[in-house]
Amino acid sequence: MPADTTPESEPAATGAGATRVDARCVWTVLGWIGLATWLLWWAASLAEFHLVKGESTWISVHETLGLDFFHNFAAASFWVKGKDPFHESFGDIRGTYGYAPAVLPFFFWCAAFGFRAATGIWIVVIAAMVALGAYVSLRIRERLRLRAMPAPLGICLALIVAPAVFAMERGQCDILVLALLLIGYVGLRRRNADGNALVGTAVALAIWVKAYPILALFGLLALRRFRAVIWCVVAFAIIGGMCFVVWPHWLSSAMATQQDRVRMVPGGSALVAPDATAMLIRLQTGYAPIEHQSHSIASYWPTLWTDLGATLPARIPGPIAAAMIFAPVVLWVSLRVWAARPQAEVAYLYLLWLVITCTFVMPVSFDYNLIYAVPLALAVWPRRRSAFALASGGCMFIWLQPWFRPLGPDWFLLLKVLSLHLLAVMLVRVMNRQKNQRESAVS
Repeated sequence: MPADTTPESEPAATGAGATRVDARCVWTVLGWIGLATWLLWWAASLAEFHLVKGESTWISVHETLGLDFFHNFAAASFWVKGKDPFHESFGDIRGTYGYAPAVLPFFFWCAAFGFRAATGIWIVVIAAMVALGAYVSLRIRERLRLRAMPAPLGICLALIVAPAVFAMERGQCDILVLALLLIGYVGLRRRNADGNALVGTAVALAIWVKAYPILALFGLLALRRFRAVIWCVVAFAIIGGMCFVVWPHWLSSAMATQQDRVRMVPGGSALVAPDATAMLIRLQTGYAPIEHQSHSIASYWPTLWTDLGATLPARIPGPIAAAMIFAPVVLWVSLRVWAARPQAEVAYLYLLWLVITCTFVMPVSFDYNLIYAVPLALAVWPRRRSAFALASGGCMFIWLQPWFRPLGPDWFLLLKVLSLHLLAVMLVRVMNRQKNQRESAVS
């Protein structure tokens, strides 16, 4: 009997394995095809110095690449020449420099290039960092023993989504935060003094680059990395002190330059409403029209409910509404983190999720701030095909794809908020699974 059963069972196992191998090969090939198409698209865009077919996307593209990058490029080049970009105009339309002095050293190399060449280099850097973030997430997925995804496919998905395209087209510097969080991940993997110093300093510098990573400091508390918290506070103070010593007036200058970004959108200029129709809406109604490419709940809460015809919720101030929406889920996830004591992989993903969450609370948030969403999703996506996974994928696909707008901006905003909560559920599921595996290994 054993001799008869063994030959029959082997072909079945081989066939199932062949099916899995074939499916993986198909997805790998599709990933390489997508990457090749993406590469040709951006090669043509760099050659023309304009996002080719950008008008076919729902992203508000500029006539040239690097609209936002020019601010850092010009200021850093000005600074390298020994001049003060916080006191003197360096050629940008906004006047003086609008970021913290800690950002300038990241762009000192710009002085050696013209604007077009430097923009091309920075776009390549953004793409490389997005690809690296996706690759790290795929490796984390393997360590968490979830269903493996071919690297070409995962990297392709991270590069073709709207936040990545938007960040590359504008030349934004949010990618520096991702790079610093990846450095912090290295520190999270070390439970010693060096690890605490590394992750604490990385988070501190990320906060100086962009304000929204400040929620990661709270995350370090939930992770019980108290010495890393001390390192973060100390590093933040040291960096800030050095900035004020060199440029005592930088904060008032930067606040004046960024005045339309440090208050609620309805009080600002036409920053998020560049066309005449949107400006007219602002003048007639007193509130800011929502755009597909923005996601600030703090600013858009009154607009959202006014557009939907619900006047009572619209009376709640935007910042309070944002706190009501996000504080409970942040508290829930953080309490689960505190109880689970997750390993470095999940700890890093938790910090990513916190950084994404905080962008919804900022007065002005464009979707290039969501460049961390796909790397996070790649790591925590459910291992099995289920109704939850399909529904989550459909929800995120609608606003992540850059090519068409099947819904209005109000619904886009709601789907982004819903996606953030779905990612929180996935993160907690992964964390619980890791905890159960660790407990099983101990027992």
